[in-house]
Amino acid sequence: MWSQIAPISSLLSGVALLLLGNGLLNTLLTLRGVAEGYSTSMLGLIMSGYFVGFLLGTWLAIPLVRRVGHIRAFAFCAALAAIAALLHVLLIDPWIWLALRVLYGLALVSLYTVIESWLNAQAPAGSAGRCSPCTWRSISVPWRRRSSCSTWPIPASSSCSSWRRC
Repeated sequence: MWSQIAPISSLLSGVALLLLGNGLLNTLLTLRGVAEGYSTSMLGLIMSGYFVGFLLGTWLAIPLVRRVGHIRAFAFCAALAAIAALLHVLLIDPWIWLALRVLYGLALVSLYTVIESWLNAQAPAGSAGRCSPCTWRSISVPWRRRSSCSTWPIPASSSCSSWRRC
């Protein structure tokens, strides 16, 4: 398993930091919005802007990767997410925060899409679609010795019944 994870360990570390930062930003914005005196309905609207951007980004991410490539798309979306997160400190207005949350959600789903397509592009021919779910599951459930794909929508008899065969 480690021979498969080693080449992509920097990418997986980046995803872990991305998820950690996203969770911290969500908590921080909620607490800062309460401190600024925003109503709970306005905070709910602001925080739901992330998911609007997430939905919009699903349509925009793939054309972006096709147009500029994985590396440039990743750099662009990471910079966009960082700028959107930092602008919350400078611009204290609920409607601007809503727009920034939409932008942040769009950037994050694009980052996730770029990372997943980057992993699939790096996988050997014939195993790109089969190994990714098992690899992610074996990483997210580290106490299991072997990864069984019976809970995934992949048949257990496929080559994914053990992560050594992927």
